[in-house]
Amino acid sequence: MFLQRTVHRLICTILITTKVAGGIHSLSYLRRFIVGESDYFSTAGPAKQNDSIPYPDVSDVSTLYIRQQLDHFRQTPEANKTAATFQQRYFYTDRFVQPETSQTNQYAFLCVGGEGPALTPRVLVDSVHCTGDMIETARRLFDDGHSIHLFALEHRYYGFSYPTYSDVDFQYLSSRQALCDIAHFVTKMGLSRWITFGGSYPGMLSAWSRSKFPHLIHASVSSSAPIQAQVNNRGYNDLVAQDLMYERIGGSQKCFEIVSEGHKQLIDILKTEEGKAKVANMFNICDGGKALEIESRVQSWLGDGIILIPAQENDPSCNIKNNSQSENICNIRLICDFLVNHEINVNSTYLERLANLSLLQNSDSCRALPSWENEIKYLQYKNSTISGYKSWMYQTCTEFGFYQTCEVESSCPYAKGMHIIDQDLETCAQVYGIDGDMVRNNVQQTLEYFGGWDIDSSNILFVNGDVDPWSALALQDSTETLPVVNVVGASHHFWTHSVKSTDDKEIEQARNIIYDWVKVKLLEPQNKNKKQGKKLRFRSNSENLPFESLV
Repeated sequence: MFLQRTVHRLICTILITTKVAGGIHSLSYLRRFIVGESDYFSTAGPAKQNDSIPYPDVSDVSTLYIRQQLDHFRQTPEANKTAATFQQRYFYTDRFVQPETSQTNQYAFLCVGGEGPALTPRVLVDSVHCTGDMIETARRLFDDGHSIHLFALEHRYYGFSYPTYSDVDFQYLSSRQALCDIAHFVTKMGLSRWITFGGSYPGMLSAWSRSKFPHLIHASVSSSAPIQAQVNNRGYNDLVAQDLMYERIGGSQKCFEIVSEGHKQLIDILKTEEGKAKVANMFNICDGGKALEIESRVQSWLGDGIILIPAQENDPSCNIKNNSQSENICNIRLICDFLVNHEINVNSTYLERLANLSLLQNSDSCRALPSWENEIKYLQYKNSTISGYKSWMYQTCTEFGFYQTCEVESSCPYAKGMHIIDQDLETCAQVYGIDGDMVRNNVQQTLEYFGGWDIDSSNILFVNGDVDPWSALALQDSTETLPVVNVVGASHHFWTHSVKSTDDKEIEQARNIIYDWVKVKLLEPQNKNKKQGKKLRFRSNSENLPFESLV
């Protein structure tokens, strides 16, 4: 099923027909909401919009479709004539195109789509995807007299870009197929100089589109991109531990100690029936102590954290932005301040402090323990397809791994040894028929094909946040052709979010660096874009364009 990467040459056979009609939460974070009989995702997906935020004016954004081959890897013209296709959705605006401009002075920016729920026209106006980097850079370049066409391309098998919603076959869902979608799209749009943008998985695709198609993609901005695929991503929770001690964002050694030791206290108290009843009351557990009799649920709860620590989503001004009261404990600074200093916790044990925080985070509602069995059931529902969760889980099994564990010999601040890799691998086996050995082989092949940290390319700007747990798998060391920017105090591609007056100066500096770098790349001579030491073959005929990327 999964395309073997022993074939070192990527060939995308692209059918040229266009029809116009009219970023990575952590897996453990998503699983928090697959509990009991509830369906957190419904049709909105894991990244639900805040209904209190006014919807921006999207009147200048067009919603369009392009026909893509379902399988870009057929080798013969005969196969292409009967090739299955699907409609891939994209968005476009000419908001930053000068009224009078020559063809040679026009550039194109592409916001690369990725995992998650459906994109909307606001992706080219105001969203977490490409606003602070791509759109802001386009605006500034427009003010400088340049013309920038803005595009956003939805990823196949996500949003409204499914081949079909019924009996979905994920055989043609892969990053390599998605890169060929980008190649076809860029070719059909016809503009001469393209720069791709993306954060998280789209950041990976942004970098790889430049790496594999340097004749089509002039440069790429890759934000918070974990390009080093890894089955066991133990570094994720190791960095969560560092965040709890990171004074720059309000952490402290005491805060980490409370979280870590509180989980140890919970393990001890759960050894007796009396202790289970006490915990059920402290945390307001749904079904009381009865739920704590199910070992797999207890392990998932302890191994992924009995409180929510938003290291990946850490927003220093979240309580200001949401116009909230102090009890809205929505970032690491507020969490640590509550655990260490709040008057309710002065004479409390570490476990009691965590329980007090958990009650606030759950709005005093009963806490349903996470259920692996319910996750398996959920992945059979149609809604898991609509939200994109089932598609992303498939890609973790066939390409990336990325499973966040909490192992005994790690720095994980939760209950060490309660989340090992076996349960994640069992999900792949139960839902997709992909066993652990196959997952490991798939991830290794991804590394061999794309290069991981040893990516062989140029004209890619990597931007990472030092608070972001995904930065454990991101490129860290700059080279002359692959510069890396590390943003102090920043969480997961925070600089791509909407520009706000509350943004830290480091976020503003990151956006300035992106603007300066992109401007240089747009205006540099074309011959400087050539990648040295590799030969690129590009063949075409009247109906089909077979693309051969770099090996």
